[in-house]
Amino acid sequence: MLNLSWLSPIFAQASERLSLGELAGSATVSLAVTGLSRSGKTVLVTSLIHNLLSCAHNPNRMPLLGVVGERRLIAATIAGASANRLPSFPYRDNIEKMAVPDWPAPTEGMSEIGIEVRFAPARALGRLVSAISGSPASLTIRIVDYPGEWLLDLPLMAASYAEWSRATVRLLRKGVRAEIHRRNARKHLDECRGAVPAWIMPFYRLAETIEAKPEMFDIVIVDEASQSGPDTLALLYLA
Repeated sequence: MLNLSWLSPIFAQASERLSLGELAGSATVSLAVTGLSRSGKTVLVTSLIHNLLSCAHNPNRMPLLGVVGERRLIAATIAGASANRLPSFPYRDNIEKMAVPDWPAPTEGMSEIGIEVRFAPARALGRLVSAISGSPASLTIRIVDYPGEWLLDLPLMAASYAEWSRATVRLLRKGVRAEIHRRNARKHLDECRGAVPAWIMPFYRLAETIEAKPEMFDIVIVDEASQSGPDTLALLYLA
């Protein structure tokens, strides 16, 4: 069950802070969401946004959220993308995918989305100021989505290059995510191919190191070619 108990204090604090000066703007809270690939965080963020947008008309969606359960929520809308400092989170594309149903595209970089929420203040002073100004309390929830794999790099900041290399080889060789790491490594190695003048590797490592394409190299040199088997003829495909 999704725990949203952290949201109620945010709305309560925004209501308590409501004053004549704050009515000109909007309080903002930033929420960072991360997780390893295939953990389901893209679905989580998309579902959270969808429920926030629709619970003003259907309070049964999030009845445990105080501002919804107390019928104080007026409206929730997606903030303009012009205020984003990062690429926009693809909420609409994701919700269309999930309606099929199908899985949305996985997170490959940082993205964000803002949800502007307008609601009636809970306290008497807030309600009085809101009535005089004609403006409800407002809160912008800025949700930032980023790959959890980045967090795995933090311990490596104190490691030497040799230690980092040994740790990386271990990740590629074994573990439940080894194949995912190998696939990502092949992708990034292919992106680096133009910057590396020479590649040296055993023939049996070729398939797991690069994504083979015709004429991807100018020259292929086979050491001790006279002792090579017919399987090395595949190298002619690469240059």
